[in-house]
Amino acid sequence: MIFEEMLRDERAEGKAESILKFLEDVGGVPEELRKTIMEQRDLEMLDDWMKLAAKADSAEQFAKEIRN
Repeated sequence: MIFEEMLRDERAEGKAESILKFLEDVGGVPEELRKTIMEQRDLEMLDDWMKLAAKADSAEQFAKEIRN
């Protein structure tokens, strides 16, 4: 069970880092938003966020979308 949790956390961290890379391409990422993304562990939520980040024109737009 611990091994599965470790794998899930590694996948979540990798997805969170990918989201940050998308957002960094369109500008800076505020520290609070960076923290929110890196703390998220729900893989389905991270998948949704990745799609949003890929389409976002800015980190601010992305932040508004995930809070709605």
